[in-house]
Amino acid sequence: MSKTQKRLKLICLSAMMAAIFVVLDYFSDAVSLPLGNHKISFNGLPILIVSIFGGPVWGAVTGLVGSFISQLRWGLEAMTALWILPEVARGFLMGIIFVALKRRTKPWSLGIGVVTSSVAVTLLNTLALIVNYYVYGVGKGLYVLLVVELPTRLLLGILTAVLMTIVLSIITPPLKKVIKL
Repeated sequence: MSKTQKRLKLICLSAMMAAIFVVLDYFSDAVSLPLGNHKISFNGLPILIVSIFGGPVWGAVTGLVGSFISQLRWGLEAMTALWILPEVARGFLMGIIFVALKRRTKPWSLGIGVVTSSVAVTLLNTLALIVNYYVYGVGKGLYVLLVVELPTRLLLGILTAVLMTIVLSIITPPLKKVIKL
């Protein structure tokens, strides 16, 4: 397969997964498990898939495009970049860790990447909430976000990562046969 063909396949894969991310994000209340003000959602799964098959740059690009399109429903504002950043980080970190672990698709190696990227997403989303509070005066204060919310958010992020690792462990082998890059 030529470099051009590989690049075209990655563009198509990235576009499809960004679209799936947007749909999952839009319906995240319907397809997630609500836990008070928190939820377990699988909208990051398409970004992780691209990171596995395309590497950190393609994972980050998919996170950027999918998250940007998803953010358009709320409108563009000063905070938009901060709300997009977590999904870009998810794709980039998963890709870096996946490459560093020699592209192994064993559950433990996938788990390391998924948990690390999910913790980063949780921390970046919490940072965005803190900045949102100080810029717009909307939301919970720093103490509540860091002392009360952050531990719960981290635990749910790790639980979500474990569930996504299980799903990735199941779907990655058949996807390898279909997505030949």
